[in-house]
Amino acid sequence: MTTRSATAAIAALLAGCGTDSPGETVVVAAGQATLLGASAAGVYWTTPGTPGTRVLGSSLEALPGDAQELAMATGPVVYADGHVVLAQTGVILRARLGAPLARVVSTNAEALGEIPGEPPRLVWTLADKLSWGTSEAERTVTLVRTTRVDHVRATARRIYAAVDGTSERRLVYLDLADGLVNNLTASSTFASAFPSAPDGATYQGRIVGADDDGAYWLVEQSPSRRAVLVALPARGEPTVVLPTIQQASGFFVTAEAFYWQEGDTLLTAPRAGGSASIAAELDGTAGAIADGFVYYATPGGAIERLAL
Repeated sequence: MTTRSATAAIAALLAGCGTDSPGETVVVAAGQATLLGASAAGVYWTTPGTPGTRVLGSSLEALPGDAQELAMATGPVVYADGHVVLAQTGVILRARLGAPLARVVSTNAEALGEIPGEPPRLVWTLADKLSWGTSEAERTVTLVRTTRVDHVRATARRIYAAVDGTSERRLVYLDLADGLVNNLTASSTFASAFPSAPDGATYQGRIVGADDDGAYWLVEQSPSRRAVLVALPARGEPTVVLPTIQQASGFFVTAEAFYWQEGDTLLTAPRAGGSASIAAELDGTAGAIADGFVYYATPGGAIERLAL
């Protein structure tokens, strides 16, 4: 394991001036919103519902837009390339602004994802089973030493899964060409990247970005909530690319840069390496970065965006 370019909140405060420009209102009354994702056409989010979770969206053709309720979910909900997929009891659905709610697969699911393509192929998990297909299971594999899958990220060639076992969370990937599952790492592998760790500290990883070459694994330490970002190539050695992240409430990977929120500050660092800088000051919680904007939910129940 190697380490490059120390980027921390302290470095960010020194490295860039950022912006505190007021945001543009996207949706006025979004409720207690948790953002799912955004594109040039629309933004999607959830709010608490009874029972389950309300899934909503709004067009970006004219701002501010109107909230449109798309579905009610009783299981996971994820954003996927301009739409969302969601689970209800016994069925997985695809929801999109301007289109009817569509059934994809009749099954239960604990984690969801989507393989890009035309048509896209759904990915779903239940306990230690990982399945994928367009309208039914094309194939199902069993993930060893797994009690459940917390979340997945899929690319055209691979499915990355954060799997929980009896002791800790691991990152694995499935190669769609041969259907074989490969272990990449475990969360505790990077405990040495946290100096002065308290006794009894624990570590948990989550996938924050993935492509056909590998994944980005954000490892958070508890109870401090410090974190490091690890680049994990499908073939090769892992690299700690951001070694000092402080209590990130959101983390985003774009083609050119990393973005993460610490308190009210959105920080950024280039994927090619270099110091962190302030990208923006936000009156809310960032939930998506798309087409040069950061989208965030404000405490007052609105969704706003700010150009980066």
